[in-house]
Amino acid sequence: MAAPDIFTYLNYRTFLKDWFDARKEDNPRYSHRVFMRQARLKSPSALNNVIRQRQQLTERTARAFSDAMKLTEEQRQFFLLLVRLDRAELPDEKHTASEAIRVILRRRSAQHLQGDLLELLNRWYYPAVIELLRCEGAQADPDWIASKLWPPITPTQAKEALDALVELGLAEQLPDGRVLPNQESLATPPIVQGQSAYSYHHQMLELASKTLRETDRDPDFLPPDRYWFGGLTIAVPRSLMGRLRGEIIEIQNRLMGVLDDSSTPGAQVYQCLLYYFPLSAPTATEGDEQSTR
Repeated sequence: MAAPDIFTYLNYRTFLKDWFDARKEDNPRYSHRVFMRQARLKSPSALNNVIRQRQQLTERTARAFSDAMKLTEEQRQFFLLLVRLDRAELPDEKHTASEAIRVILRRRSAQHLQGDLLELLNRWYYPAVIELLRCEGAQADPDWIASKLWPPITPTQAKEALDALVELGLAEQLPDGRVLPNQESLATPPIVQGQSAYSYHHQMLELASKTLRETDRDPDFLPPDRYWFGGLTIAVPRSLMGRLRGEIIEIQNRLMGVLDDSSTPGAQVYQCLLYYFPLSAPTATEGDEQSTR
């Protein structure tokens, strides 16, 4: 029996029951006791108590439950939000959790880049053209598009991008000549493997570097309030590595939600980069408790 899709639930207790029932059907020997052992929690009755609303999950036990269910990072974040919504007592707390849930669901409904669409990532200006077409006063004119993007592209490249977007169904050309994007949001999954995705991020890092060089060379290149470059160099406990990645994904989801909800036309196309990667090798072996403190 297939595991239930957590993104179709707004009650985490119902999801837990359906998840356990599916697991039990696949393996009749699976039990609440086995689940709690996999969650590394002591009480063998906790799962049953939570499902029957006799007990609440805390942030810690919710993470332990998600580990036992082997949820992906995106699923884990959604599960934690459902738990926060259930525990929320104040209206503001309920609103915050509900809004974060709505943003994730909206993002998941956005068109995901698959198959041939991943080829868009090989040319940084294809996604930029899509967003430029959303801006106020946008023109489906290759000369106009070429003049607005930075770094500059040629009118030939702009025409190529417009034709490709229409051909791939990401934009529609109207009888009056206008080209309009078909989707509210265009997104890649949190983890996209393959040369196209690597190429895209490589290009964006180069563009970020170029922007820094230009800003350093000419202070008037960009007003200070039009850009932000920030970064952290931090020692991360192994136990928090997954959470750190999840927090970054959540920030990205919130930003998408804020922009999707805006009724004001865009004025300029921006690139927002959220990265984290190691600058050192692990200093302790896997399982060494000292490495998680």
